[in-house]
Amino acid sequence: MTKIRRKINGGHTLVEVAISLLCAAAFFCGLVRVYAYGIEEFNNAASKLQMLNEGTLALRQIGVNIRNASTLYVIENSDPNRSRLTVTVPDVDNDNNEYGRIEYYTDTGDHTVRIDDRRVGINDMRILCLPKRRMNQSGGRRFPFMVTKMNFQYADDDQDIFNNNGAKYMVKIDMALEDSLGNTVNLTTTQTKMNR
Repeated sequence: MTKIRRKINGGHTLVEVAISLLCAAAFFCGLVRVYAYGIEEFNNAASKLQMLNEGTLALRQIGVNIRNASTLYVIENSDPNRSRLTVTVPDVDNDNNEYGRIEYYTDTGDHTVRIDDRRVGINDMRILCLPKRRMNQSGGRRFPFMVTKMNFQYADDDQDIFNNNGAKYMVKIDMALEDSLGNTVNLTTTQTKMNR
């Protein structure tokens, strides 16, 4: 058996260099994986925050219209994406007639929430409410997430305290949003029509 002999200032053997390179490669692979995991978690958190912000803003605007509505009508459906909310909000035309109808619904074709705004002087159809379009890297426009559920329904309330004609004043809104990474955000609110 031969022994590997080193000169006094002869350097390192091939085995020592190979083990050192293997340890350095393992360290750098671990470092890259930690970095990639951090980027992935940052993207997930940013996407969830965007869905939460845009969903909350949309629910706030719908809530303002419900609270200020002079009439309120919900078309309930067993398919949650087929329900609609129609509110008549105070608006004044040239003849001082107060009216204006806004309808919220889900467009199941592109998984968005749309508005038909039939108020005096506006009369716009299919206005995009949620989500807002974003520019992608190739310069095109895309939706950063989709609305997987938007359900409007009358909430149980004590309408008999206010009047006995059976009018409904409370609306429950359930919304589910999902991005391309599979992250989901569920939002729910109950709004009361204050204009009785």
